[in-house]
Amino acid sequence: MTQNIDKLDLKNSFYFVRHGDADYPQNPNPHDEYDVSLTNLGRRQAQYIQPIIEKLSIKTICVSPLRRAIETNSIIAKNLSTQIIIIEELRECPGAVWQNMIELDQNPNIMCNKVKQFMERVIHGINMALSYPGPVLIVAHGGIHWAMAHYLKVNNHDKKIGNCIPVHFYLSNEFEWEAKHLAHPLAEYFKCIDIVE
Repeated sequence: MTQNIDKLDLKNSFYFVRHGDADYPQNPNPHDEYDVSLTNLGRRQAQYIQPIIEKLSIKTICVSPLRRAIETNSIIAKNLSTQIIIIEELRECPGAVWQNMIELDQNPNIMCNKVKQFMERVIHGINMALSYPGPVLIVAHGGIHWAMAHYLKVNNHDKKIGNCIPVHFYLSNEFEWEAKHLAHPLAEYFKCIDIVE
């Protein structure tokens, strides 16, 4: 890979949020990409983390061009006067690429061309995001988070991320990337589950 986010001198920390619960088709084609809106649950999830985001002194928010990410951002950044940047490279991958990518944990030698191309795109997108004034918040997708956490070799952090769980990525004193959840996934689930229709 030609891009190196772990070598950037511009930032030693940034924030990430995966979009809220989205209205996917019941039987999605794993080779298709879907540009869908948030569900009622997804909107409530975004509302739940809005106060957390507002406390972070975010200077720039970089967002995937897909509707579920844009809608999430419009809720969590509602009261922020922050620069919003749409970055095409932060869009999600098709389900088939997702599946091939997560199999890398079992066998790191099976990276196919589509996974490699997606991960290179992700690294380029993250580099673009981190070139803007920080602190930077990235609002994107589960596949983006997985590829980023895998590439950065983040310690003690699940590469699979739930909807609307803010994560702080930062360099440790040993110059290794670490990550911390700023909202507990179970708290987010139980707070929102009662509004599902």
